[in-house]
Amino acid sequence: MVNNQVLTITASALRSSFLDFTEKMLSAGRDKLASSASSIIAASLLGFSGSFLYEFAMICIKSLLATEQTNELIKKQLSKLITEPLSTGLEQLSLAETLKPKSQAERDHQIFRYKQALENLDRALSLCQPEERPFIILLRALAAMRLPGGSPESRIHLEEFSRICTATSREMEDVASACDQKAKEKENEGGQIDSSDFKMVGGGLVGMDLSANRLKQGSLLHEANGFRREAEDLRHQSHDLKLSASAASVLAEMTLKSAN
Repeated sequence: MVNNQVLTITASALRSSFLDFTEKMLSAGRDKLASSASSIIAASLLGFSGSFLYEFAMICIKSLLATEQTNELIKKQLSKLITEPLSTGLEQLSLAETLKPKSQAERDHQIFRYKQALENLDRALSLCQPEERPFIILLRALAAMRLPGGSPESRIHLEEFSRICTATSREMEDVASACDQKAKEKENEGGQIDSSDFKMVGGGLVGMDLSANRLKQGSLLHEANGFRREAEDLRHQSHDLKLSASAASVLAEMTLKSAN
């Protein structure tokens, strides 16, 4: 699951929505919080009410539904098998979000639409591949978050999403360490090649050997740099996933408190 683009896009939407909305709640009339991690910690310590969760779900749903990345994800990354129930669920979720109920009857209808969306997302989950689960799990958590009495179910989905992010983050760290080791091996191999630059009398085969050595050494160092870049990119992604896992865990804790 290390190269799971579905998880990367989904985790990014959750993380950015959570951090943006939390900072708005925490920083009204004050300076912006110093870091993403501080926003997550502050939200955990303060424990926002159920209304926070309801509003956050709306923000995150809109973030997921409105991005071009999500559209491309559905078209190219997800299997054809889940397209119908997922697309239907997303349409129902989007419709429910656009409704502005002014009476109990209208609110009941909006709730009905959320329930329909959740049912289709359940169908999509039953048909999906393992790498597709994070996207659908988060959508289920958000849909449940918008339903009266849905907090316990939302918490279950958020906890699973957090576990997936954490596990994938660890996998990325392991692969990054392996890339570092490969880079070191290439650098050591390149360092053992004699590419000394000294004048040759008549050139010939010796000169050709030196030229070949320089080319080989350059190629090895290029490979080493590639492994270093890959390791750095993986660690950056791992860090982002850790933040997403923390955000999901905090939200799960909030849903538990709001349900009690």
